[in-house]
Amino acid sequence: VCGVEALKAFSAHFIKPHKPATTKGTVEELERRVSTLRMQLKEAEMELDRLRKGKRVL
Repeated sequence: VCGVEALKAFSAHFIKPHKPATTKGTVEELERRVSTLRMQLKEAEMELDRLRKGKRVL
């Protein structure tokens, strides 16, 4: 089974149909996405700082 729609269709064969843990747009989901984006931003900023420092040394 590949993809969300296929999983939903396939889940009809089970006793309980597929229900995602969180739906897109919930506060929890948005908080999780914001947290992930903040971590990615920090990592990108650290990498940028490393590259800038490397350029100065050369």
